[in-house]
Amino acid sequence: MIHVHSKSIARTTLLILLQTCVIINPMMAYALQYSPNSRNMETAMPAEWGGWRVALNIGREAFTTMPQQWASSGARFPLVMKCNFTNIDNANVVRSITDDVRYTASGGEVIVPVESGTWSLSNNRDLVYSLTFPEKLERNGIELGPCTIICEGLLYTKKDLADLDQEFYKVRSITDEANSELKEMKRRKEAPRKWNSEENVWEQRYKNESPISKVGKRFKQFLAENDEKRQSKKRPFSSELSLESGQFPGIDDNVFIGKNGKITLKGAGFGDAVIGTWGAEPINDKPAS
Repeated sequence: MIHVHSKSIARTTLLILLQTCVIINPMMAYALQYSPNSRNMETAMPAEWGGWRVALNIGREAFTTMPQQWASSGARFPLVMKCNFTNIDNANVVRSITDDVRYTASGGEVIVPVESGTWSLSNNRDLVYSLTFPEKLERNGIELGPCTIICEGLLYTKKDLADLDQEFYKVRSITDEANSELKEMKRRKEAPRKWNSEENVWEQRYKNESPISKVGKRFKQFLAENDEKRQSKKRPFSSELSLESGQFPGIDDNVFIGKNGKITLKGAGFGDAVIGTWGAEPINDKPAS
């Protein structure tokens, strides 16, 4: 008779279950591999990443240095791809998650490879990244590639937007104060006259404001309004930002990406030519993604 130890059976059963999980769910295997209880702790799980659905809107732009016949019909060439922005081992890399981009042309679906590029973020606001199309893309009479494109745009954290709002309201309170002072000056000037029973005459209710005081108050209003305009330009409208906020490497807070970023074609025309605009939405479980 063969005796099988119960612990041996349990270990064998657990091994089979784990192997099944690895086959059925690779993500579970990845989590097990890098779990705190795993022995393989030498390679850290890549935490610095950001998945975004990038939408390129390619076409002729004002003042572009592209050849006159390029996209002269006014047609646009939209391209949408899911991209990952990563920062692993101090390397800032952006790549298409599927390593390609797909679009529909007159002959049906077209699949074109996309090579990864690099990204940089300066002042925690100005985002620049590159992507390379090693093959030609063509749609609506617009030809592109092989080429490398450079995308520039603005990035705002939730804290950035809150700080910009706070600074704007602070400046606007000074404008409101200056306007109130001028309004009060006008009210005193236009106030109805009062009767002086001793002199038996109607006289001005308030003394006239001195010329220096008038100039000072108007100058204060002028400066305040200009400061308010400058501060207002720093605040993006909600319509100028991505609908949702998402993660971005190296930033703890969720971020919004500005719409209508600039796309330039590297080495085209006289230097780099503007060939369109771009925007992005974070990849999530909502239908838009």
